[in-house]
Amino acid sequence: MTAVLLGTAVAWGGVAVAPPARADASIELTPAEGPRGTSVHVHGYGFQNCLTSRQGATGGGRRYPAQIDVTFADGSPVPTQADLDSGEFETDVGVPSDAAPDRYEVKAVCTAKGSGIRATAQFTVTPPPEPALALEPESAPANTTVRATGSGFDACAGGTAVLSWDGSPGLEVEPDPAGIGQGGFTAEFDVPADTAAGDYTVTAQCVDDDTVNAVARFTVEAGPGPSPPSSTPRVALDPAEGPAGTSPVRVSGSGFDCREADVLWDGGSVETVSVDDDGTFATEFAVAAGEAEEQHTVRAQCADDAGVGDDEVFTVTAPGPGPVPPPTPNPTPNPPPPPDGVVPIGLVVGASLLGVGLLAAGLVLLGRRPRGPRWVRGHVSARLRPLPAATAVVDTRQDPGPGTRTVRLEPHADPGERTVTEEEDGP
Repeated sequence: MTAVLLGTAVAWGGVAVAPPARADASIELTPAEGPRGTSVHVHGYGFQNCLTSRQGATGGGRRYPAQIDVTFADGSPVPTQADLDSGEFETDVGVPSDAAPDRYEVKAVCTAKGSGIRATAQFTVTPPPEPALALEPESAPANTTVRATGSGFDACAGGTAVLSWDGSPGLEVEPDPAGIGQGGFTAEFDVPADTAAGDYTVTAQCVDDDTVNAVARFTVEAGPGPSPPSSTPRVALDPAEGPAGTSPVRVSGSGFDCREADVLWDGGSVETVSVDDDGTFATEFAVAAGEAEEQHTVRAQCADDAGVGDDEVFTVTAPGPGPVPPPTPNPTPNPPPPPDGVVPIGLVVGASLLGVGLLAAGLVLLGRRPRGPRWVRGHVSARLRPLPAATAVVDTRQDPGPGTRTVRLEPHADPGERTVTEEEDGP
């Protein structure tokens, strides 16, 4: 009855009390089986009491997580520690590459003296997968490029494999040797160009262990295969001539056995372009407006080997357009005053012109003749009338001309005939 009560959750006052979910230490393995070389993830539980004591400076001791050793079979232990609160840990161990198919024990042991805390689990090493090799295509004429895919090479401890054609190890593959990752690899090779029609075998085998291998069959069809790409670089320009500033100029290349090509103008770099798998590329550039009227060298060469390339000539037939003159600025409506001590040229010229004008006017006045008697008779008349007393009369009139005329009449006894004389003022 007591055991039943202890193993059952008891509700009292609305509070549920349950025993710990993991009273004992244990470990879980992921995966729980696999071929040799498999990485196994180990998750431990119930190691919260795997503790060790350390003496403090004041004499009191404190408890810390102790080391836990995780071991696959009789291999080297992998040290780890559990979380102080949860008592859990996580780590990885590897299945030895020489482990034969069988069941092996994985154990986790607390190294704290006298703790006795440990847990074990079982891992099953399965037989390695059977190596296999697939070809794409499986039949084609000679000189065809074939893609080879290998699988099940997990037991290849060296991590590399090589391909051979019909028992001959001289087959050129890319990469060579083929690198193995997660038990598989991919590589490409060319069917020998001189191979006659018929069935042949392609073999892939581990470099360090020729017992790990796979074989596939390939059929060589009758008839010529595809022509190999030209190995001689060639460059073409379109157009090949034009004035400075011509754009665009198309540069195309073929036969470039490299990944990237540099395009040069008279030895100076224009740009670097990617080369397609068939050895071709194409790009465009503009001729600078300042180039001279002459022949210029356009070269394309492999970026990793300047000796692999070809030249072509571009002829500049005329200079480029001249520079555009800058716009003329508008005159300033109100020019700023001149600095102290500087007389504006307009003031000097204006004053000079004014002086010349006044001088000319004075010469005209000086050269003008006095009015003659005929003009006086036409403009001045006098008539005598008796007056009680003699009175002098002076009449000043403004002449339309440049001068002023004054007429003075003085009465006298009639002496007979009288003459009126005009007096002319000076200038």
